[in-house]
Amino acid sequence: MKREISSLLTPVLRIVLPALFILSAVVFPTIIFFNPTVPNRAFSAVMAFMAFSILAGLVMLTTFWYRRVRMDEGKLFISNYLKEVSIPVSNILDVTERRLRGRPVTIHLKEASEFGQKITFLAKSRSIVGELKGLAGIEKGTSDSRLPDRR
Repeated sequence: MKREISSLLTPVLRIVLPALFILSAVVFPTIIFFNPTVPNRAFSAVMAFMAFSILAGLVMLTTFWYRRVRMDEGKLFISNYLKEVSIPVSNILDVTERRLRGRPVTIHLKEASEFGQKITFLAKSRSIVGELKGLAGIEKGTSDSRLPDRR
């Protein structure tokens, strides 16, 4: 049985939030533009549209690469919500975690998959990095020298 290891926030951050930002980037300036009580409506609408567009762009840039990740009996199932691929755990080169912005986890692969050589996702639990390293036979506290230095 496949076990979900990515956070339940993934579809919210990847699909719902960008859709809401795009919708508000269209609706909010339209309301301002057609509201006769707002002075200089065209300028206000353009500024509101630009502000929402920049905010939506930043959100989409930071969450666009997040994937849904499930695992089952030595395989990872990676999805972008349109397509799902299966990757053997033996293809894991390293697993790293960033300490910022929701603690995203990146799985570095030995061979590229359809989603590239790095798979990034928000983990359900903090212990998943150690669990994936253990399944892949990577010692805790070590990192492959082929990975770029992160300093």
